[in-house]
Amino acid sequence: MSTIFVTPYPPGFPILVPGQEFSKDILDFMDALDTKEIHGFDPVRGYRVFVESALVVDGAAPQEAG
Repeated sequence: MSTIFVTPYPPGFPILVPGQEFSKDILDFMDALDTKEIHGFDPVRGYRVFVESALVVDGAAPQEAG
């Protein structure tokens, strides 16, 4: 999942928003863009993403507060 807005400029509208899941179609679209400025994308480090494994603590998923 994206952790931040990813916005190519131009045109200046977000392609990814926080919480949105990546897809091959989205990544293909981003690769095909003819723009050098993409806010939210680092050419060295890539996209900032959240993965479910980040929630794992000592091999077990965290308990929901109740």
